[in-house]
Amino acid sequence: MTIEGRPELQVDWQKQYDIQRKGRLQDVVDDYFQDEEITPRRFYEDLISTVTELADYHEAELNKAKEVLDLLHGTRFKDLEF
Repeated sequence: MTIEGRPELQVDWQKQYDIQRKGRLQDVVDDYFQDEEITPRRFYEDLISTVTELADYHEAELNKAKEVLDLLHGTRFKDLEF
């Protein structure tokens, strides 16, 4: 029996994911650079805006999680509405 045509089972999945993630970033940057109407300033501002939105989202989720932990620990039990 030959092993030709069998898939590789010893794959470094983290490395594969890293390569794919970089490729997705490359696609986005290429999209901005290929658009004649997009200036470097617009690319910069969109990048800043995107990272800021991500930070704001995660901060809101963190605050929610902290409130739940406070409730679970009983430190905010008096604030609950029944």
